[in-house]
Amino acid sequence: MKNKLLLCALLLLFPILSNVMFSQEDDSDDEYTEATHAPSLYESVKNDKGLTGLIRIADKKMVIPFKYNDITLDGTPAIVPLAYVNIYDSLNNEGIYSLADKKVIIPCKYAEIEKEYQDFYPNDGKELYEFCGFEGKSGKDENAITDFYSPGGKKLMSTKYKIYLADFDSKKKLYMGFFLTPQESTISCPYIGYFLYKAKSGTLIQNREYRTLDLGGTNQLIVSNQENKYGIVDIPSGKFIIGMQYDTLYYGIYGTEYIARKGNNTLLFDDNGKISIQPGTYDAMENFHNATYDKENTWALSVSKNGKWGCVDTRNKILIPIIYDAPVEYSDTMWVSKGHKWGAISSKGIEVAPFAYDSILFGKYDNYDIWDTIYFDYYSVQQNGKWGCVRPSGQNILPVEYDRQVKYYDTMWVSKNGKWGCIDKDLKVLVDFKFDTAVYSNFSYGTKGISCTKSKKEIQLTFKGEEIHVKTLLEAVNTKDRTAFMSQIGAANSREKGVALYYAIYNNNMEMFTLLLKNDPELNFVYDSKPPIYHVALLARGYDRDQSSLKMLTSLLNAGADPNQRGFSGDTPLMAYLSSNYGPKIEFVRALLRAGAKVNLKNDYGDDVYDKLSSSSASDDIKDLLKQSE
Repeated sequence: MKNKLLLCALLLLFPILSNVMFSQEDDSDDEYTEATHAPSLYESVKNDKGLTGLIRIADKKMVIPFKYNDITLDGTPAIVPLAYVNIYDSLNNEGIYSLADKKVIIPCKYAEIEKEYQDFYPNDGKELYEFCGFEGKSGKDENAITDFYSPGGKKLMSTKYKIYLADFDSKKKLYMGFFLTPQESTISCPYIGYFLYKAKSGTLIQNREYRTLDLGGTNQLIVSNQENKYGIVDIPSGKFIIGMQYDTLYYGIYGTEYIARKGNNTLLFDDNGKISIQPGTYDAMENFHNATYDKENTWALSVSKNGKWGCVDTRNKILIPIIYDAPVEYSDTMWVSKGHKWGAISSKGIEVAPFAYDSILFGKYDNYDIWDTIYFDYYSVQQNGKWGCVRPSGQNILPVEYDRQVKYYDTMWVSKNGKWGCIDKDLKVLVDFKFDTAVYSNFSYGTKGISCTKSKKEIQLTFKGEEIHVKTLLEAVNTKDRTAFMSQIGAANSREKGVALYYAIYNNNMEMFTLLLKNDPELNFVYDSKPPIYHVALLARGYDRDQSSLKMLTSLLNAGADPNQRGFSGDTPLMAYLSSNYGPKIEFVRALLRAGAKVNLKNDYGDDVYDKLSSSSASDDIKDLLKQSE
C-alpha cells in the first residue's frame, strides 16, 4: 500500500490521460447553456431543456449525454484522480456513473451515496488513499438502510448499521469493514460484526454479526453471542478457533495468549487454542506485562490464589511469590502491599523499600495520571495522613509531612497547613504557600499546568508558577490556533461549538469547520442576526468563495441545518444568496432547493426570492429552476 496511490483509479484513468478515451458522441443536438466547473478534467453542463450532461474540458467532447437532473464531481480527495461522478434523476435520487466503463454502475435510487476513500496509515506522513467502495443510503436519518458496493459497482450487502472500513491486506486489495453499534460513542468497543471482501473482483468473503466483537490475535476476533458467551473467530474463514463458551475472554497486549474465564475457572491459552495454564490453577489472572527477562521473550501476568497476588510467566513459572495483598504490576521495581502496608520489591522479589507506608498513588490523583511521574523518578507515599515522595530505590526525597500534592517533572505542588505552593526537586520554594486549591490541568493541546484558586478566584499557572492565558474555543478559531482548538473542542457545549462554527465559516477555515461539524454543534440558532447556514449563503456571494461555500453548505444541510432558517431582516439563506452581485451559481441554489428550501417565503419587508432576483445577475436557468420548485 505504501508504494501505491489508488492503483485502481490510476489504471482506470490512464486512457483519459492519453486522450483516447470517451469517443461516445452526444446523442442530442442541444447545445449546453450553463456550465458548472469543478477542479478536474471535466465540467457538468445543462441544455435548454434543463437536462445535465458531462463534457471533457480539453476538447469539449461529450462524456455523459444530456439525460440527468444533475451531475456532481465532488466527494473525491484532491490527490485522487476522478474516476466516478454522482448522477441524479428527476426525483433527485442519486447514482454513480463510471468514467472508465462509460456506464451507470449504481442506479439512481439512493438519498445519498458516499465514495469510501481510506488512508489506512494516517500518521505515516503520506497521503496514500485507497478507494474501497460506495455506500448507498436509503435515507439521511440514522435508521436508513445502507447498501455497500465494491469499487466496480457490485452490490455486496445491505445493513442497518454504520460501517467502519479497515485494511486487511491492501496489496491484495482485500479489505474488511466493521459494523458499529448505535451506542458507538458510549462504549469502548463499538463493533458488532464484520465483513471481508475483495475490492477488485467485488467478492464478498465474509459477512457476520455478533452481540459484541473485539480484536484478538493475528487474523482473529473475539466475539460473543446473546448469552454473553465469548469465543474466537478466524477472520478469513469465519470459522471458530474457540467456540463461544467463556464468560470473559481478552487478548494480551504483548503476547499471543488469551485469558479466559468459565464459571470459577480461569485459564490461559495461545492463539491456536493450546492451553498453557490449566483451569483452576489460579483464582484470577490479569494484566499482561512485558517481561523480556530471557531469550524466549515470555510475558508476565498477575495471578491470584486464596486472596493473595503474585506474578507468573506464560509458561506458569513463578516470577513473584503469591503473597501480596493486591495485583502486582511486573517491572524492574514494583510497589506492592503486604500486611496492609506498602513497600517496594525488585523484579527478583527482593525488598528495596520498607513496608512502612499506608498507601501509594496508583491510577489518578487530583486529575493527574500518576504514571507520568516515571519521568520524575519518584512515587507519592502516605504515612499517618501525611504525604511525601520516595524513589523506586526507597530513598526519601520529600519528607512525609505535606497534606496533599500534585507533581510533574521538575516541580512539585504541595499543600501544607491548608495552603498550596510549589517546590522543586531540591525543596526550594518556587511559589509561596498561598493558594486554596491546586489541580493538574490540560489547558490546550500540548499545554499543561496547574489550575489554582485564591479567595475563590481561579488562576492558571505553569508548573513553575508563571501565569498563563488559556484560549477559548472561539479564540482558537479566530486565531487559527489548531492546538488550542483541539484541546477545547471536547469541553465546549453545543452552542459554543455553534458560535465557533459561525466564525470558522467566516474565516473560510475548512479544517476547523469540518471538525466542529463532527462534534455536534448547534446548527439552527441565530448569532449576530445570521444562523450558520445563512452565514454560508451570505459569504458565498463573494467571487472567491464559490467552491468552499458549496462544500460548507452541503455539509451543513447533511448535518441537519434548516434550509429555511431566517437571518437578517427575515431573509432565508436562498434570499441572501440570490442577492449576489457576482452572479449566483445554479449548483448552490439547487443544493438548497433539494434540501427543502421554500421559494414562496417572504422576509420582514414582504420580499420573496423573486424580488431578490430583480437586483441580481442570476441566470435564466436559476429563474427556471425556482419556478419548477414552487
